[in-house]
Amino acid sequence: MKAIFLLILSAIISGCNNNTTLSTMSQNFINAESCLTRDDFNLVKKYVLENGEQIKLNETGLIIDKNTLSIQLLLGNRLIELIDYQNYNHIIVIDKNNEEKIPVYFVSNENIPCEISAYYSVFDTEDNIRIRKNDWCKIVTEIKKVKEKSSALIDRETALKIAEKDAQSAYRDLSIYDIKIELKDEKWYVDYELSNKQMVGGGPHYIISARTGEILSYRYEQ
Repeated sequence: MKAIFLLILSAIISGCNNNTTLSTMSQNFINAESCLTRDDFNLVKKYVLENGEQIKLNETGLIIDKNTLSIQLLLGNRLIELIDYQNYNHIIVIDKNNEEKIPVYFVSNENIPCEISAYYSVFDTEDNIRIRKNDWCKIVTEIKKVKEKSSALIDRETALKIAEKDAQSAYRDLSIYDIKIELKDEKWYVDYELSNKQMVGGGPHYIISARTGEILSYRYEQ
């Protein structure tokens, strides 16, 4: 009778609800559990939407309906797949090169804390669950670091205004140019290219520090 009571108690403790994380029976999970918030899920979701591309999910080799679409992002050696599922979102994580031998898993925003499960049915051990949660935390942490770093840089519009101010003083009429801009290695590369390729000459080209807004170098084509 005591054994049955302990089994029931264990099942209750390991359940997922709005107020609890995993219990003291698994203290090693507590740090990882903190990454399973709605805010962290939405952080990853937004990052994938902003930087990913749409594909058919079966192209990844997963067993799924061939018409299921996903927004895919490569993050390190992870393929992050965002899909809609029954009015909720699932984020599927694939160890692309199988370097860390982490089986495919998904995180869902259906519950709080967010559910994290193996993609394929397996007999789960505490170690399996711990590995998944720690891996998800690594993803959340990496995206937070990227966003913190990018937030310290001047944005695209600011870089364009810096280039435009100098370009107008040197060229006056900028209506004949198409503008290309790219952020690379914490530098904004701004190039004014002639819209009409039949015209002779060119426009200004700038390299602007994304940290300070300083024009690091420029070149005027005539």
